[in-house]
Amino acid sequence: MSEALPRLPFENRWTSGERARHWYQQLEREGVSNVRLRHALRDVELDREDEEPIPNEFVMAWLDYHAREHDREVHRWRWAILMIVFVAAIAATVAAWYSVRAYYQGGMDHSQFGPTKQVESIHRR
Repeated sequence: MSEALPRLPFENRWTSGERARHWYQQLEREGVSNVRLRHALRDVELDREDEEPIPNEFVMAWLDYHAREHDREVHRWRWAILMIVFVAAIAATVAAWYSVRAYYQGGMDHSQFGPTKQVESIHRR
């Protein structure tokens, strides 16, 4: 009984079999920026002789997959930051509301706001 290979994280007509798994691992080792540069220079740069050439469609599908993953990560970070800012804004609003409410209801000592307390202590001497 043959062991099934784990699926690649993207789909196209090249993503089945051991050869596709080898191409995927080779691209992952090189990294997105190197593969993108190599793909952009594919007409100028000759393929390495020690490696089997990877089909252009497979490389494009791999680059698209990584671009989508990067976009998802950026989107998650933006939402996380937005939620933190939202919670901080609500907390600041509630704190300001309680302070203003207590001030106008006379629940706070008015002398703690401003230099009045210092002036009174100077005049008492």
